Amino acid sequence: MPDDAVRPMFRQDLLREGTSDQELRGHLRSERWIPVVPGAYLPHGVAAQLSNQERYGVLIASALPKLGERSVLSHQSAAHIHGLPLWGIDMSKVHVTRPKRSGGRQGPTVVSHARLMDSRDWALIGDHMVTSVARTVVDLAAALPMQQGVVIADAALHRKLVTPQQLSECLAEIGRRPGIGRARATVAFANGLSESVGESRSRVLMHKFQMPVPELQMDIFDEDGRFLARSDFGFKSQRTLGESDGFVKYSRYLRPGETPADAVFREKRREDSVRDRSWEMVRWVWPELDHFGVVYDRFRRAFRRGALR
Repeated sequence: MPDDAVRPMFRQDLLREGTSDQELRGHLRSERWIPVVPGAYLPHGVAAQLSNQERYGVLIASALPKLGERSVLSHQSAAHIHGLPLWGIDMSKVHVTRPKRSGGRQGPTVVSHARLMDSRDWALIGDHMVTSVARTVVDLAAALPMQQGVVIADAALHRKLVTPQQLSECLAEIGRRPGIGRARATVAFANGLSESVGESRSRVLMHKFQMPVPELQMDIFDEDGRFLARSDFGFKSQRTLGESDGFVKYSRYLRPGETPADAVFREKRREDSVRDRSWEMVRWVWPELDHFGVVYDRFRRAFRRGALR
């Protein structure tokens, strides 16, 4: 598990350290301790502060002692260990793969997949085996809708945890299996230039709405060749730029001593300078990704105006 992961308290450890069964039951009755899985607990105050992905890490840590020696953490559980974003992915169960042809099963806490693997498909992280980044991306690309699969693949490529060649080789090695066509399409679409979940989702939605293929992280220069700005998405023929997250993301890039209002003002000046170069600008925020038709209409109007410039 990652060094900063929250770790559960295990019943056998508590008993060995002097906590009695009666005291343990009292903690659970009063809800001072919250059960994660049978025999593993978290203090209520700690559990209440965890994000969904942190809570999933606790679930994985709680299940590890009960996994067999040949169980390899895989799918979303491996993605969590590799630090990949789990947007839109079920985190209610731990996923493992056992290296055999058949015999997958689903229990109350653990989903066991049966797939043949070789030594390149897994790595030892800490004291447990985890599928490699390439195998993790491909497994999820085969199992998930394209949006979720691209989010995972884009993040792995952007963080240089895997190369396009490694993904292609993994696809070729696993051969025919359910979801392989979707996995190939997801890997082919993935791009390490996408810098966030929002950008990855936006790219998939642009493709779904049959928009022109954008240039990612496009630089804009003035007439003297001086750098003005970098845009998430650039449509040169339509003289239109696109920015995912809009003003929501500015707080991430505050300069020393700046307030969010300073960053917004700086961004407005940047956008004005870009518009002065005859570029249209389209912005959208996270909730609009669930209603992308609104964003698409915004782009269509911008494309029409850009064509007249």
